[in-house]
Amino acid sequence: MPRQYKTKEGSKKRIPVDKEKLKIAVADVLGGNTLKGTSKKYGVPLMTLKRYARRQKQTNQEIEYEPNYKKSQVLTDEEEKDLATYLETASKLYHGLTPKNVRTLAYQFVKRNNKKFPDNWELRQEASYDWFWGFMQRHNELSLRKPEATSLSRATSFNRHNVKQFFDNLKSLMNRYNFEPQQIYNVDETGLTTVHKPKKIVACRGLKQVSKVTSAERGEIVTVCSAINAIGNHLPPFMIFPRKNWQDRMIYNSPPGTSCAPNPSGWMNAVIFLQYLNHFQKHVRSSKENPTLIIFDNHESHISIDSIKYAKEHGIHLLTIPPHTSQKLQPLDRILFGTLKSYYDTACDDWMASHPACKITIYDISGLLERAYPLAMTPRNITKSFKITGIYPLNTDIFTDDEFLSSYVTDRPEESHDDSALDQQDHLAEALIDADVRHVTENLQII
Repeated sequence: MPRQYKTKEGSKKRIPVDKEKLKIAVADVLGGNTLKGTSKKYGVPLMTLKRYARRQKQTNQEIEYEPNYKKSQVLTDEEEKDLATYLETASKLYHGLTPKNVRTLAYQFVKRNNKKFPDNWELRQEASYDWFWGFMQRHNELSLRKPEATSLSRATSFNRHNVKQFFDNLKSLMNRYNFEPQQIYNVDETGLTTVHKPKKIVACRGLKQVSKVTSAERGEIVTVCSAINAIGNHLPPFMIFPRKNWQDRMIYNSPPGTSCAPNPSGWMNAVIFLQYLNHFQKHVRSSKENPTLIIFDNHESHISIDSIKYAKEHGIHLLTIPPHTSQKLQPLDRILFGTLKSYYDTACDDWMASHPACKITIYDISGLLERAYPLAMTPRNITKSFKITGIYPLNTDIFTDDEFLSSYVTDRPEESHDDSALDQQDHLAEALIDADVRHVTENLQII
C-alpha cells in the first residue's frame, strides 16, 4: 500500500478544505439553502458539505471539523510537537536518535500512557515505519541527516568557560595594542591528497554503483599552511611535502610567492613552523612599532621556545584557541578550507580528464592548488569567516545557547539528597572549574 496518495493523471488536485468556511456552509445548508449553491458559494466540495451537513443534522451536539486521518492518528498534535522538540534537542547535544530509536520511543510512550495503537506495533515492540514516515512528513523542520563523527573531547571542550577565556584574552590584546583588521591573522594547516573525492556525475537511473577514475585507492598528503587577515587578504601558501630533501619541482606552477619545506611525515613540526614564521614575516613585515596578531590552534608544533623568541623579536603576538574548538573559533576551518577542497576536487577532476591514464602525484598538487586557491580565498569568504567566529568585528556573544548544548551533558552535577554532600560537591566543582580555567590559560599562550 503506498504511503502517500497519488492523484491519477488528468484528475483534479485535492485542495484542503478550510474549517471555518465548511462550518459556515453547513450552517447555511441547515438554514434552508441548497447544497449545490452553498458549495459553489464557499468553494467547498459538494459531497464533503453533504456529509458534514447530514452528520450535524443527526446529532444535537457540535461536531468536529477535522480531517479523517485525525481519527487514526496515534499521537496528538501536541505530543508529536513535544517529540519533535525532543529530537531537535538530542541532535544538538550530539546524541541524536536514529529512525529505529524514534519508533521504539513512540511505542514505549503510547504503551506507558495506555493509548490506542495498531496491533503490529505490539508484535515488533516499536512503531511502524509508515508511522515514522508520516511523522516526518508532518514535521518539515526535521530531516534525516548523516552525522559527522565528533570526538567526545571536541563535543565537550566547546563550553562557555573556554570560549569566555579566549575572548577575554583577545579583548585584552585588542585594547592593549589597538590592532587594525589588517593586523589580525589566522593561521592553520590542512591536507591535500593525491586521491581526490570525485564530484557528482549524471548516470543511468537504477545502477547500483557508479564509478569515476581517481589516481589510486589511497594517496599521499601534502600539508598546506594558510594565513588570512580580518580585512580580507591572504598570504601565499606554505606547503610541506612528504619527502626528506628539497626538490625544485615541488613548487612548480604553484601560487605566486609560495614557499615549501620537506618533512618525511608531511606534517607540521616545530622546526618547520619556525620556517613558516620567516615566510610570514617576509610578506607581513611585522615589527614592534607595527605589531601583528596571529590566532591559531594550540598544537605543540606551533609553540616552541624558538618560535616564541622569534615572534617576540618581530612584534608578532600569538594567541591560541582552546583545545578541540577549532570547528567554531578557527576562521579558516569555518568556511575556507571546505571551499578550498571543493575547488581542489574540481581541479583534480579536470586534470584526470585532460591526462588519460596518468596519476596525480604530489608534484602536481602545486599546480592544482594554484587554480583552487584564489577561488576559495576571496575577500568575501575571508571577512565572513572572521565575522561568524566573533573575532572581528569582536562579538563575544556570537554563539547561542544551542551551540553550547553538547557541553551541558558533562556539566550536570550528580544528584544527592545530603545537603552537606551538595555543599562539598559545589566547592569541589568550583575548584575543578578554577583548575580547568588555569589549564586553559596555560594553553592560551599570549605574548
